[in-house]
Amino acid sequence: MSGTAANSESGQNCATTVFAAGSQITKMRCISEGIVDILGEIRDSALTAKRINVKGFASGQFQAETIVINGRLENATIQAARVFIVDGAHVENCEFNLSSYQVGIGQNAHLTGRIVFNMPTAADLAARQPQQVSAVAQGSASPQRGAPPQKEDDDELVLTPEMRSGE
Repeated sequence: MSGTAANSESGQNCATTVFAAGSQITKMRCISEGIVDILGEIRDSALTAKRINVKGFASGQFQAETIVINGRLENATIQAARVFIVDGAHVENCEFNLSSYQVGIGQNAHLTGRIVFNMPTAADLAARQPQQVSAVAQGSASPQRGAPPQKEDDDELVLTPEMRSGE
């Protein structure tokens, strides 16, 4: 593990941190101003960073602007603006609380168990971007390629096994 473990454990800000392959850490709290790379195992931990890259195994609570999952993520709660689950990644029993519609899921990513994506409503997005309120409120904005899907205020997007297998 590189970085400053003492600062990580006390919850103070620490530099960009790498948890090396072979490392096994449980119940840690880390706040980083930079990037956190998880190459080993992080279990039941709370991490906050600008970006979190999961290349090993992780479980717990994670908050970042961007989270990229290349490895295995289980029993986790995610707060992020952007989430990318790449081909070969394994995600099981996770809840993603997103502040945008920026989600990428690789065709060969493995999603099992209960996977929940809580995304902002059109009203939430409009409140954050006042210049777009009139177009959204009037319904005059034409759908564009890559436009976020519409959903009701109380809905959550849940991937069921049927959706995952393409049936």
